[in-house]
Amino acid sequence: MLKRARGYWRRLLFEYSQYRWRRYFHKCHTQFNAWARKFSNSDAQVLLGMHFHKQGGVRNHLLAIQRYSALKVLLVPEERDLQSALGPAFLKENRERFLQTAPPRSAVAVHTHVLPELIHWAERHAPGKLRWVHTHHLLYRDEHGSAGVLPWQEDLNRSMLQAATRCDICLCVSRWEQRHLQEQFGITVHYLPNGVDVTACDRAQPHRFRGRHRINGDFLLWVGRLDPVKNPRAFVELAIRQPETPCVMIGGVTRQDVLREYGLETPSNLRLLPQLSHADVLDAIAACRALVVTSFREGLPTLVLEGMALRRPIVVPAEAGCLDATDGDRCAAVYEVDNPDHLLERVRFVLREKADNEAGRQRVLQEFDWRVVAGKLDRIYQGSALL
Repeated sequence: MLKRARGYWRRLLFEYSQYRWRRYFHKCHTQFNAWARKFSNSDAQVLLGMHFHKQGGVRNHLLAIQRYSALKVLLVPEERDLQSALGPAFLKENRERFLQTAPPRSAVAVHTHVLPELIHWAERHAPGKLRWVHTHHLLYRDEHGSAGVLPWQEDLNRSMLQAATRCDICLCVSRWEQRHLQEQFGITVHYLPNGVDVTACDRAQPHRFRGRHRINGDFLLWVGRLDPVKNPRAFVELAIRQPETPCVMIGGVTRQDVLREYGLETPSNLRLLPQLSHADVLDAIAACRALVVTSFREGLPTLVLEGMALRRPIVVPAEAGCLDATDGDRCAAVYEVDNPDHLLERVRFVLREKADNEAGRQRVLQEFDWRVVAGKLDRIYQGSALL
């Protein structure tokens, strides 16, 4: 009798789980059909994406293109779709149906970036219909993780390189990567840098950050994440060796992370903050005494450009992407990569100096302001191959 009752409840739970799955897939099917109709019936001139991540440099890049382009730009998916089931898993589950979705009649260009879904869609729909522009971002390398390049990172690398060889015009955000692609892969790309939203930078309020986080006086700032390529350990060790200077890390690194990953106790002068909104990060940059970057590799670091736009003194490694941004040591104090003593010396140098980084501000306005970069992009979308 007990065995029969257990069997009954197992069947009931199984049938209920099947019912829940059927309801879920029906909901996804209905949502996708509605999204696909909206996509194909849009009056967009430029299709831009894919757009899944809610934070990060590429996301800010995409949002700025939409904001500053004179054309009507549709994010794929749109900002509000990220709050629904239309996230990465949803479109991957509906990949084949997405690949069959027709472009809007008004569209003249599709602009792909890192994630592969829109790249695969462009391969099918762009030829003869749309101008396919691809921006090539930094390839994943061994220094991006302790276990080397992971399978999903290899997939993204393949997709980006594939798009670079098949699109109508390939753009690259840094001059060093432009040279690397030509020498390593024989791919010719045009240089068009990351833009900086100078208007957003100018709205930054240092007192707002200080008041919200109860931070007084000068402090050194690091912004990143717990990622080997960002090298947060170097900033923790810097704080230990510079105990009289308050230091702030933004990006979600915790005391437990510092102890587990590096075997270090977090010093009392080091404040660890979670990931913050882009506006909060700009407030922090505006408030800091100096911005310190410790990355082993960067494409063209928007963080550095934002620091320059806000006239902050900056300390960067002698790494190609950072040097592209700062024009060598003209707009920053440069230290030897993975050299803690030289990093400490350069930090102490900028702490002794009192001048704002006016050269950095002017460099951003001339070359990296989105109001300049977006105009070049619009000309490319409409058929110009010259930058």
